[in-house]
Amino acid sequence: MRPPDDASLLRQPAADAIRWLTQDLPRFAPQNDGTPRGASVKRLAELALAYIQLESWSKVACRERCAVCAGLETALPRWRRFLIEQCEMPAYAEHVRKVPARGLDTLLPYLALRARGYRYEFHEESLRRLEESGLLDVAERGAYRLLEAKWILWQAGWSVSEPEWRELYLRTSLARRRRLSYVDTIAAYTATHTVFYITDFGTRVPGYLAHEAAAVTEVLTSSLIHYWRVHHWDLVAECLLALACVNEQRSSLEAAAENALTIRWHKGRLPATRDDENECQHRETAPRGESGFRACYHSSLVGILAVARRHYHRTALG
Repeated sequence: MRPPDDASLLRQPAADAIRWLTQDLPRFAPQNDGTPRGASVKRLAELALAYIQLESWSKVACRERCAVCAGLETALPRWRRFLIEQCEMPAYAEHVRKVPARGLDTLLPYLALRARGYRYEFHEESLRRLEESGLLDVAERGAYRLLEAKWILWQAGWSVSEPEWRELYLRTSLARRRRLSYVDTIAAYTATHTVFYITDFGTRVPGYLAHEAAAVTEVLTSSLIHYWRVHHWDLVAECLLALACVNEQRSSLEAAAENALTIRWHKGRLPATRDDENECQHRETAPRGESGFRACYHSSLVGILAVARRHYHRTALG
């Protein structure tokens, strides 16, 4: 028997976030980070990865016609058009060949779209060149970055053989389960992202991970409690999404943390940290402009994913 769906309280704030991010899509364009590497595609890659998950999950028919489903039905086509426009910008496309050592990272937005059937010959040729140069050999990356690279290349259909997920998982710090007192912010992000990729954002839980589900849940739950206490809402959202990827059922603690997010979400904007939250309260509204977007976009995006993961999973179960 499933618990009552009080997670529905988060659907309207998530729908507001979908609307806000859609209105501010231009801010996801590659950013000039002031370094010789050129424009950063971090935001564009994050939007692209969120897009492919939400697009896949939203194929599950929702009988309620809720605010999240309605919001995604309107937003996702716009997100796709924007992502394609950005991927076909000459400056973006040519940067891969100008800085081939960072080519795979630069191509993350394109690879995400490729996973949903999009092809652009210029980028296809860039991928062939990177492969011929050995720059798609990601073995020297750190454990969870290696997992990320293997996951996106497989999702995109560039890697024919499915990666050895168990081997990749065992290399991560989450698998080695350091003492919880040693799990700092970087380690917490590493743990959540490991769960995202190893479970394919909750669409599969490998057998070997099922045996470790309790231990993984303990790490995620402890992180959730800590980052809730210090008002780090970006990591609270990440932990909630990771827990939704590992466990079908939602605990009372997760439900309480979701309620805390509901209170902090203002007009679609979820502040990432305590400082951002204080800034919102000081202004009695969400901060505007670039600084406001930077403070809220990632936590809002992850919050949408956490709400959608739970909602569409419950919908699929009937």
